[in-house]
Amino acid sequence: MGKWSTENDFQLCKYAGLPAPKFEEIGTHFRVTLYKYRTNKPIILDNVENKIIELILTRGPLSTKEIADNIGFSARSIRSRLLQMIEKGKIVEIAKNPNDPKKKYDITSI
Repeated sequence: MGKWSTENDFQLCKYAGLPAPKFEEIGTHFRVTLYKYRTNKPIILDNVENKIIELILTRGPLSTKEIADNIGFSARSIRSRLLQMIEKGKIVEIAKNPNDPKKKYDITSI
């Protein structure tokens, strides 16, 4: 079995619509439970989020500034929306590190 990277694997489970892994300490043993059944709940997107999705679908991965310029909102407002959309599992960050100035956003599978 490969190396377990908790944060990355939690995100992968979330993007796949799976519950987060369950970690248990049982006496001197440790158990990790991975689930294979989806628990997708309907995710509601507002008009701005739908515009962001449409824009990325037509133009490909975009930066916060590119999205803000095309939609007419401030970069700060768009950044907040993008973080919410990542939490909902609708988009992903494409970056070399968390502070990458060339960070872009793309659609997860729809």
